Amino acid sequence: MMTIYYIAVALIQTFLAVIMFRLWRKSGSIYPIFPLIVMLGIIYDNLIIGFGAFIGEGELLKALNTPRFVIHALFTPCLMVFAFGVARRIGIGWTQSKLAHTLICVFTTAMIALGVYHEIFQLVLSAKAEYGTLRYINSAAQGPPIPAIATIIVVMIIAVFVWVKTKKPWYFLGTLLMFLLAPMAAKFVWAGNLGEIFMNLGGIFGEKTVQDEKGKG
Repeated sequence: MMTIYYIAVALIQTFLAVIMFRLWRKSGSIYPIFPLIVMLGIIYDNLIIGFGAFIGEGELLKALNTPRFVIHALFTPCLMVFAFGVARRIGIGWTQSKLAHTLICVFTTAMIALGVYHEIFQLVLSAKAEYGTLRYINSAAQGPPIPAIATIIVVMIIAVFVWVKTKKPWYFLGTLLMFLLAPMAAKFVWAGNLGEIFMNLGGIFGEKTVQDEKGKG
């Protein structure tokens, strides 16, 4: 049953990625490329987990699982840069300074470096069968995923400013649902993937808000 769930999530994320791709093409900005890359990574992640039991345990599945961790470590923190870009393009005051832009880029880079250290340099893959699925997990992982948590919190904070500025709460609500569902994944395997759908919906609403605000001008 869960194999179907993961494949269904991949299809939903593909639909969301198509929407974000169109928004990116329309935007004339580099910022939407960051959530688009994250979406593509999530699609890959869900497909590998969904089809893992059919591929079977071994070196092939192990190799296919490795990019899941690499993509997550390198690109998930970039959602902070996207959130900053949303706020900056709708004219939120503090985001217009070079210092703020530098600080968000430095912090994002720091979170990427931390993720690379834990998810790539310390990657030890072990097979895990769960609810009819088969995937490889990082058995060396210890403690909470700090880069992912920091990313969600920073995006939520910036999304509050977007909400106040535009009177549209959808970007914030999408990220909030991700924040609430992510911890539940330890007990309910479906929760994290559902949270990612809401997170990406929030990102789409964030980019759409930018383009709507520019349309008013």
